[in-house]
Amino acid sequence: AEAILSDIYWLSRHPYGNYVMQHLLEFGTSRQQQRIVEAVAANLRGLARDVHGRSVVSACLFHGHMESKTALAQAISEEPGLMEFMSHTRHGRLAVKIVQEVLQGPEAAGARSQRHRRTQRRTFTA
Repeated sequence: AEAILSDIYWLSRHPYGNYVMQHLLEFGTSRQQQRIVEAVAANLRGLARDVHGRSVVSACLFHGHMESKTALAQAISEEPGLMEFMSHTRHGRLAVKIVQEVLQGPEAAGARSQRHRRTQRRTFTA
């Protein structure tokens, strides 16, 4: 397991390695899950924009502990344009939904309004 966790970023972006990361997030030890979530948070922009990495980001939000879910959700909502981009992708839709559920209150309202404003702007300028 140590060899697998030595390059989380690469495996998360790999067509088959991302399934290993998702499996560890669901069934791994707390320490393994924590290491994956920390690596995902540190490389959020690259993973969230990658087709395979995005599924690992979603798995972190789905299977993570509430503290890590909240931290990751805040990081996603604070990254300019990331929620909008993710909301139009296969695995990103689930991640955005979880982000909105996790960030209850002012953070959720801000995240929703940011996505809504950008969607409206794109709709009216098209």
